[in-house]
Amino acid sequence: MTDRWKRLASAVMGVLLMGLVGCAGSGGSPTENLSDSAALHRARYIVVDLATGSHDAFATIADLDTAAAYRTTHMVFVRLPAASAELGSAAFDYGHQEDEALRSFSSQDLLVAVFPCTRAQWQLIAGATDTPWSTLPAGLLGDGSDTSLPAHNLSPDRIREAIDTYNSAHPDVLLRLPSDDEWEYACRHGATTRDYCFANSRTVITGTDVTRAPPTTTTIAEHAVVWETSDTDGGPQPVGERSPSSAGLYDMHGNVWEATADGTLRGGSWRDTIMQARCANRNAVDVAVAHPLVGFRLVFVP
Repeated sequence: MTDRWKRLASAVMGVLLMGLVGCAGSGGSPTENLSDSAALHRARYIVVDLATGSHDAFATIADLDTAAAYRTTHMVFVRLPAASAELGSAAFDYGHQEDEALRSFSSQDLLVAVFPCTRAQWQLIAGATDTPWSTLPAGLLGDGSDTSLPAHNLSPDRIREAIDTYNSAHPDVLLRLPSDDEWEYACRHGATTRDYCFANSRTVITGTDVTRAPPTTTTIAEHAVVWETSDTDGGPQPVGERSPSSAGLYDMHGNVWEATADGTLRGGSWRDTIMQARCANRNAVDVAVAHPLVGFRLVFVP
């Protein structure tokens, strides 16, 4: 067989394989009889049944925005294709902090949870009686009966402990926290803006003074649950109610701080300003201490 025909045959096989991965169609049915290796390394979405630890590969999920299961009994991960990005912020950027030095970061494909871990999902990971948010006062609790709110009042150590125990009991699945750089990489993935995944800060000129200001309140409200756009005494809000990032990730800015594997917190919370929710901003915390504003999202390891 000539090299030309070899290349043609390879291309045809690639199309056929992608057709299998794409058999989900617009309805979001799982792939059929596709080897685990091919599915896990090609499909756009991986959905984990948290009760059993089983997982399926999907090309599309038409009801991602509306199906309650994806916020309660199942966890959806979206593939971020391998890429490189510039992380951090420059001295002249809005809200720049000393620990935000500009740096390059490269990643292989990364499967990141579409939503922060909800209360219902946490109870499937950590146990039905594990409800750390329930001890909080009303101003920090939110709707105590709504299991689609993000799990919070957690410490990074407690999150890691629960994930490790879950992984040990479910050998078909491996979950972990993102690293600090992976979180920011995921937040920026597909975006053309620097300050937030949805917009940049604004330049404000007053006479001869030039200052930086956050995006408009209307823009913030469409994408983020933060001090400027939420009831600061109302607690967190259900995940997925604001517009997603270009990569298809919800609640990357605000709602609850998200813990990373490096002991940092990212993304801000409903009680923090939009400046604190910037892509580059981070907080270092005592990893053993639970905090009312801290939750997390996971990475799926194929």
